Amino acid sequence: MVFRFVLTILYCLPLFAGGIGFSSDYKASLKRAKSEHKELLLYLYKDKTSIKFLKIFKHLKCSNTLKKHFIAVIKNFDADNSYPVEMFYTRSFPTIFFISSKDETLLASPLRGYISSSEFCLKLKESLKSFR
Repeated sequence: MVFRFVLTILYCLPLFAGGIGFSSDYKASLKRAKSEHKELLLYLYKDKTSIKFLKIFKHLKCSNTLKKHFIAVIKNFDADNSYPVEMFYTRSFPTIFFISSKDETLLASPLRGYISSSEFCLKLKESLKSFR
């Protein structure tokens, strides 16, 4: 368990430098999103291969949009269950969920598996339309 945490931190350091700043505390992030009138982006992973995929966020053309409208959360599927019940049924990893901070419903269909940064940016725009 400690090894997974350390591994997560090591792989996420470039993301914090890039300004996205993933949190590992879902409940605190939900509270923050509500207070800042933002939505949640949940990155759900299962193994270290999924963590390596996080590099997609480092050079996103839509990173300013992401930071402006979302609080980013990263959770290990096997580590704990502090995320909405719908995510328990996830069987494809990594999966990115766009979640409403008001009622924890999905703003767009999840992104499953490995995607390109352009695919991510398109889905981000789609999710923004649903809460504007």
